[in-house]
Amino acid sequence: MNITPPSLKILANETASSITVIANTGKSKITGYQYCIGDNCSSFITTNKYTFSKLTPNTSYKIKVTVRNENS
Repeated sequence: MNITPPSLKILANETASSITVIANTGKSKITGYQYCIGDNCSSFITTNKYTFSKLTPNTSYKIKVTVRNENS
């Protein structure tokens, strides 16, 4: 069982009103991803990329990604 957390890559647009978070899980067999920024969370989705929009430029946000594999 692999319990290594995914590495995250953040892509911001020019005005930083939206960002795209990419979760790199390596060779792990992930069946679902949930992306959270602050208290705002997505449903579990099957892609390793998610875009948050309508963000306030020059503001810090806490980002959390939860992954599921075939065992959970």
